[in-house]
Amino acid sequence: MKVAIYDKWLNSLGGGEKVATVMAEVLVKRGHEVHLISNFEVEKHQLEEKMGVNLSKIKLIVWYERSYAKLTLKTKKYDLFINVSFLDHLPSKARNSVFYIHFPTPVKSTLLGFIKYETILPHLRKFLIIPEVQSGINPIDDVYTRGGRWLSKKNTVIFSNTPTNFNLTLRIYAEQLSLKTLEKVNFNSPNASTTLLDRYIDHEFNVLVYKLKISSPGQNPAVRILVNENLRTNALGLVSMTVRDFRFVLWNFIKRYMPRYEMALYGSGAYKVGQGLDTYKLFLANSAFTSYWTKKYWRKDSKILYPPVDTKSFKPGKKRNIILNVGRFFVGGHSKRQDILVATFKKMVDTHKIDNTWELTFVGGIAGGKDHSDYVNKIREESRGYPINFYFSASFKILRELYSQARIYWHATGYEANENIDPIKLEHFGITPVEAMAAGVVPLVYEAGGLTETVGGDTNLTWKSQEELISKTTKIIKNPKLLTKLSREVVGNAKKFSKENFAKRFASYLDL
Repeated sequence: MKVAIYDKWLNSLGGGEKVATVMAEVLVKRGHEVHLISNFEVEKHQLEEKMGVNLSKIKLIVWYERSYAKLTLKTKKYDLFINVSFLDHLPSKARNSVFYIHFPTPVKSTLLGFIKYETILPHLRKFLIIPEVQSGINPIDDVYTRGGRWLSKKNTVIFSNTPTNFNLTLRIYAEQLSLKTLEKVNFNSPNASTTLLDRYIDHEFNVLVYKLKISSPGQNPAVRILVNENLRTNALGLVSMTVRDFRFVLWNFIKRYMPRYEMALYGSGAYKVGQGLDTYKLFLANSAFTSYWTKKYWRKDSKILYPPVDTKSFKPGKKRNIILNVGRFFVGGHSKRQDILVATFKKMVDTHKIDNTWELTFVGGIAGGKDHSDYVNKIREESRGYPINFYFSASFKILRELYSQARIYWHATGYEANENIDPIKLEHFGITPVEAMAAGVVPLVYEAGGLTETVGGDTNLTWKSQEELISKTTKIIKNPKLLTKLSREVVGNAKKFSKENFAKRFASYLDL
């Protein structure tokens, strides 16, 4: 078969992307032609290294279009189209279509919702000039910003709804301004003509200024910013991008003052969600929890396919008195709630429930944006004077060592969230607790969402309140035999989420 696996957010290299790449690996091993498709550029070697897969026989494709109408036509040439994108309901015209659900979006049939999502936003998507990061710059952060975003060696930004010819001005901050640095930034495009009209140094604002003419008949131009500079010794940051057009000014106004509509404007289609979903024949959910809400929100039956976890990569080592938590630092959504874990650990120390040989260790990156950095700064300030450690850019080697050394794993996603009102704020599955279990780390997870499936429904390993977390942690710490027994048991429980089991179940669902 000719197979397409579509993951719009492939370059985010997260848990959803693990699902997409392992699916691709499974299908190519069975002799199928596989295309791994994204809306953002990503290097194949990065995917292979981060996801632990072999993609040598898989073709990576970038779809630069943003219109659902045009993207849907691209699916027609495939025998099988698998949508693994989070919150992306792209309709499919493939012979067979499968939708992998990380968590379903609520479908609200209200008059206001119809006016907003079926009338106003579709027209704005077709009207506004919208810049979207493809590679290099953090794709979550905005392009047009007063604060600036650091550049990588290769950066790509795509523009929607531009005129055939338009002028683009880029202002790039440089720690060390020089004519030599000015010449080391170049531009090209895979689907447009780029002409450098002017470049100069603006000493007043300490920036390099580039003025380009972009010509792109027929499709959304992708502009590449190529930096031939040692960024370790002379960092460069994109301060602003300007298109002298009212539609670009209006986009930035909406982005700054109406952020709730930002994701809706980024690539969503003018189709009703239900119409897009009806083009899929098989729905796969990442947990029974997700399957339940899929039925409730979409009225679609789904089969459960737990995400693949590299359980073989994590093994128990020489244990130390470490309580570990792994997850990105951010606020909103299904936040990992590191704040409650810090408060709990401090309370245990202050009440002498835990001695000074124990430490709490966090591993995880920080989401871009002031709200997220403020959240981290607050947690770090509250951790002063306590044995609490932070690894914000840990390598896989360090992560694996910490898993092997830790005795207990804490997980708090979903804490204080109302499951009936905001189920999306709960953990939908929970890959990191499984990784911890594979390394013999005893998990204590918040009793909600997919986490109860992750730990095998063992209520002794779940908690609902800070007091219960303290109580269960204390019981395990003070009973070494129990800790050893649980450590051995969870290693076995983790194996059911292995890549091998994922591959077998995935193939059975597709009847391969």
